[in-house]
Amino acid sequence: MPRYYTPKSGAKVYKHYTEDQSVQAVSAVQRGMNYRKAAVKYKIPRSVISRRSTKVKVNKQGGQTVLGVDVEQMLVSRLTTCGQWGFPLDTIDLRMIVKGYLDHRGVVVKKFKNNEPGVE
Repeated sequence: MPRYYTPKSGAKVYKHYTEDQSVQAVSAVQRGMNYRKAAVKYKIPRSVISRRSTKVKVNKQGGQTVLGVDVEQMLVSRLTTCGQWGFPLDTIDLRMIVKGYLDHRGVVVKKFKNNEPGVE
């Protein structure tokens, strides 16, 4: 079971703005407004406006997935099917399935010991 993260009080809070605000700020910059004025007007950090206007690819916050979204969705659908058939799987089964998948594909993940994911 993965641990549940609870942020500390007073910790940095991300994203104080909506997606609509960022779209409006980027369009204002593209029309000629400078980054500082757009940041003040739409209450978005300048770095966010700059990154969005130049379309730089940024990873999500926190650790990145090892398998990828498509492989994870495939595993979820197959595990759900097993549960619907009356064959529930626990975390050890899931870990062995992932290990078997990685071994079959010939992928070696250095984060995993013996190519087997940990408890978390």
